[in-house]
Amino acid sequence: LCTMLSMYTHERPSDWDEYLKFVVHAYRMTPHPSTGQSPYKLLMGYEPESLIELEFPDVRHNVPRELRSMLE
Repeated sequence: LCTMLSMYTHERPSDWDEYLKFVVHAYRMTPHPSTGQSPYKLLMGYEPESLIELEFPDVRHNVPRELRSMLE
């Protein structure tokens, strides 16, 4: 997490707290190499909504049917 945060705060290290929720969300959604699953899915049993889906809830409904399986 520290490495991920440093990518966003290299110019202003004191702003790390502004990026923390985004970095933690990205970490929790990323599949781990050893399990092939994200930490969130292992804990909760399903994948979380992405930030874009949280911001624009109808984004899933506008995706062509052939591509929807890639979102699940």
